[in-house]
Amino acid sequence: LDLGVASLILRLCHCFFIPACCVELSRNISCKTLKKVQKYDIQNAGGSCDSRALILYLKNKPYCADPKFLHILELPKKNSRNWLKRCKKRMRKM
Repeated sequence: LDLGVASLILRLCHCFFIPACCVELSRNISCKTLKKVQKYDIQNAGGSCDSRALILYLKNKPYCADPKFLHILELPKKNSRNWLKRCKKRMRKM
């Protein structure tokens, strides 16, 4: 097998068969950063990923965070000033 062909096969296998799992989690995230989250996904433990994680998307880039931030992200964001106050209050309790 030619080295170039083997390299191509390895890259294709990596892209299509190995899922991207969060390995390191951010545990200190500010409320201002959480407010900028565009969307989020939950990575469940089991299968190919070892740990539970919260995948945050900021400017369309994924960041791995501790799942404890999920209840803050679920706060309604109608009024931004009140949201920041509630976020900071919940952060103190964690």
